[in-house]
Amino acid sequence: MPGIPTTQLTYGTFGAYRWLLACSVVLTHLGPFNGAIAVQAFFILSGYTAAWILDNRYLNLNHGLAKFYLNRALRIYPQYWLVVLLVIPITLRFPLIAFRIDGVMTMPTHLGQWLINIFCFGAASQLGFTSDQLLVPPVWSLAVELQWWCVMPLVMRYRSFRFLFLTAAFLYLCFVEMVTLATQQWIPFVGFFAALSGMFLFAFGLLLYWRKKRGWKDMPVKCAVIVAASLQILSLAVICKMISPPHAPEILWAANIATIYALSGIDSSRIPLTFQQIDYIMGRLAYPVFLTHMAVGVLLIAAFPSLQYLSWQLFLAGLGASNALALFLCVVIETPVERLRRHFKC
Repeated sequence: MPGIPTTQLTYGTFGAYRWLLACSVVLTHLGPFNGAIAVQAFFILSGYTAAWILDNRYLNLNHGLAKFYLNRALRIYPQYWLVVLLVIPITLRFPLIAFRIDGVMTMPTHLGQWLINIFCFGAASQLGFTSDQLLVPPVWSLAVELQWWCVMPLVMRYRSFRFLFLTAAFLYLCFVEMVTLATQQWIPFVGFFAALSGMFLFAFGLLLYWRKKRGWKDMPVKCAVIVAASLQILSLAVICKMISPPHAPEILWAANIATIYALSGIDSSRIPLTFQQIDYIMGRLAYPVFLTHMAVGVLLIAAFPSLQYLSWQLFLAGLGASNALALFLCVVIETPVERLRRHFKC
């Protein structure tokens, strides 16, 4: 039973937003505040954009699904594998600092762990905790995304499967929350770190796309920019504890969902060329910043022992160095691979 109709929708303008989310991840791991909401926002955004790409560019092609998967693999793995190669000597040289940055940032000790680190599958468990030997610890979220891609075509095409999947993911989310609460290891929304319940957020992004296909109207461009910027300023103020409203996690959730909705209606061709280019560059930097920031943190602490862990100084230094390294990866890896990816795009 077909689910989503095929009329074209604006893709949206998400580059700067992706970069801000990546910065929030860096703030969580190197800085003094918890920006973990960024991962959940990433999941929703990826659910929306992957649904748009698959529905508008691939589903009507011969072997379209295979081309979609190949294109996504070329997007994720080349940069990731290079970062893994860079991280191996860093982890071997500074194992204690790496462990301090993240307790799972250790060298794999057997074949199974090496396969997890190479292909990402299995990096996220079903109880909200990651594998205990990850050279690039944030890769657990890529594992959730890869698993989502496996079920996404079914969720898009079949309404009955969509209902069953969403129900199962939501119930499992509740289960993980209760288990972690009972074992006194609970933190807000820890359930979304589990693979199945984490996919609930990707499905939420797909449903946002589906509702827009069904007739939700886009905001005017200027209004959308103002709304998105205002909501992200609010999110930053809450994350940095400049303000402490009641139900802060729920406010962050709502702010980021509304931001995604606002940005999804902005046609990049309708904004000035300079801003298009800035948004494009920031979007390209987001993924390698996400991949490299922990290794950068290890090197900075090793080079400057006076830097305190989880401090503003480490965050700012790590953010600058991560962006410089990300730019290098974009030039050396992503640009050549992008030429290859064009052969599998519509």
